[in-house]
Amino acid sequence: MKQNMSIGLFFGILVLLVGLGIILREVFDIHIPIWRIFLGLALIYFGAKMILGNGLRFNAWNTDKPAIEIDGTHAKYDNIFGSTTIDLKDVKNKNLDFVEVNAIFASTVIFLPKDIVFDIKSNAVFGSVQLPNAKETNFGSDDYTLNNDAANNKRIAIKANAVFGQIKFINKD
Repeated sequence: MKQNMSIGLFFGILVLLVGLGIILREVFDIHIPIWRIFLGLALIYFGAKMILGNGLRFNAWNTDKPAIEIDGTHAKYDNIFGSTTIDLKDVKNKNLDFVEVNAIFASTVIFLPKDIVFDIKSNAVFGSVQLPNAKETNFGSDDYTLNNDAANNKRIAIKANAVFGQIKFINKD
């Protein structure tokens, strides 16, 4: 609620300033570069929100729970401008065989159970994908198999894409 109020307040002030600039231009013939100031203030606002750790939280991008699409045997987690944690402990009870995780300007932590074999394909562009064995992909792609000696025969392929973001895998009991 507080986040929505601060965004509303910010854009409300910007609209007032744009209106004031139009009046100054038309009535008093004072030319102020309104759109350049608007763009500059918007970039400063969003940059400060990201640096302070609040991220950007819009209704379309719920960063507390990533956008999830489950289509039969496939699941897709999208995380944009925020941070989230995904726990795949219940995946053994589902019919999933492929999971895609995308972190775009975001941080995602994924907990993996030790009783399932995971084939992880990591892709990073100006970001990082950290695997449980401390192996890290910073630019490019890499393949990794986790829990190859698991007692359960269930095998799940994970495609992890980090674009200006971070994905961290943690092996969990």
